[in-house]
Amino acid sequence: MGLALLTSSVSVGGETVDVAAVVRQARGLFASGEYNDGIMVLEQARENAGNLTPILLALGDGYQTMKLWGEAAHFYRQAAARDSSSAPAWSGLGRVLFETQKPDSARLALLRAVRLDSADSPAHGLLGEIALEKGDLDTARRSFQQVLKLEGETFHSLTDLAVVYEHASDWDAARKLLRRAEELYPRQEETHYNLAVLESQAGRFHEAVLEANQALALAPDNLEVLRFLGVLYFENQVCNEAIRYFRRVLAESPTDTDVRIGLASCLHEQGHSDEAVQELESAMSETPRDYDLLLLMANIRLEQNRLEDALRTAGRAAALDSLRPDAHYLVGLALRRMGREVEATRAFARVDRLRARSDSAGVKEPN
Repeated sequence: MGLALLTSSVSVGGETVDVAAVVRQARGLFASGEYNDGIMVLEQARENAGNLTPILLALGDGYQTMKLWGEAAHFYRQAAARDSSSAPAWSGLGRVLFETQKPDSARLALLRAVRLDSADSPAHGLLGEIALEKGDLDTARRSFQQVLKLEGETFHSLTDLAVVYEHASDWDAARKLLRRAEELYPRQEETHYNLAVLESQAGRFHEAVLEANQALALAPDNLEVLRFLGVLYFENQVCNEAIRYFRRVLAESPTDTDVRIGLASCLHEQGHSDEAVQELESAMSETPRDYDLLLLMANIRLEQNRLEDALRTAGRAAALDSLRPDAHYLVGLALRRMGREVEATRAFARVDRLRARSDSAGVKEPN
């Protein structure tokens, strides 16, 4: 490391450039959203003092804040090339690579960062996220435990570690962490929502409903919680409640296809098939090439004995995904009811072939 990197000021042409002050000024400008001014301050310092690591790092951080990942990576790489022992350079580069969906490269950069600075909590956190995505629960647990050790019991350090235990179906360990988060952050709706998700996964319907409603009491218009309650009631076949929450979600997010399918399924289950069809037609006006929408529509039309409509809609679904057997099965049923037995037999034979292929590949048939 050169002498200029060990000091907060450098002398250029008889004038002193206070690098630390310049970096503080630029970071302040970035923090207030004055990105252009911050960049120009740093560029002026770079012109006067050269490619000093603190200036390069500040530029990388500024561009990262703006989510201009390519520019951020450029300056982090320059900083790492100038000073390979700079943990912030490797940590910043690792975050950029993580955000740009390059987990393997991100992991290498982040590992280098934590070797250089074992107290780099954000780097440990990202390593935990990468490991969790890969299903490496032991590494994820160790990484998030390190974050908890470094940061203390913050909301994110507790909940991130709880997620690992959730993935391992260790409900008691996950619940303990989330209860601690609830104790420390009782007014944060996400605390109760996380517990609701956990209790739902653990098969504790009543507890999940209670926690979700506590979250709603803090944030009545939280679409994620409203959606969760709708799905929770739908999965437990309580359609009256599911419909109520699905309608609230769709009032704010009318293009949520999964919620629209849930609403239509509940309406159909309650015998309101025409209303269910209207909901599906509304969704199909936005997403006309959605397999699940078409499949549900074909099934309802088949039950209504509207065979031409059922055949046409099931055929559209089959054309979208020719390897899924369920649409072909509905095609076969419609053809058989229409008396077109030869065509129906061909459709059912195709269903048998697709199911056999799925079984031999060990693939679970989609619902």
